[in-house]
Amino acid sequence: GDGGDHVLGVFQQEKAAEATFMGSPAGPGEVWFEQRYLQGDGCDQIGGPRSTTIRVMCSYHDETILTAVTEQSPCRYVAELRTPAICPHPFFRDNEAASRALNVHCYAAPVDDGAVQVVQDE
Repeated sequence: GDGGDHVLGVFQQEKAAEATFMGSPAGPGEVWFEQRYLQGDGCDQIGGPRSTTIRVMCSYHDETILTAVTEQSPCRYVAELRTPAICPHPFFRDNEAASRALNVHCYAAPVDDGAVQVVQDE
């Protein structure tokens, strides 16, 4: 870009109901609240306005922290925000418990005494 300041998107009250709770498509894991901000400054690369998706995730730290801002495609941004304020919501409580479930696999150990070795997935 030109290195100047740009509006990356504007909150639109009429679209507030479109905010959604999202989760990992692979099953239990990270979950987030997602809201889109549209109609930012014009972008020559796409011939239209910039937009930003904000992903709000639960954080067990005392601070609210902006952890990442990426440009996923020209003039389409994703910002990740972690905050303890959203953790009490049932969506986060239920999914957090599921994400702490352990996957344990038992394999026969290659020893003569028939011992079993337990390996925990990372």
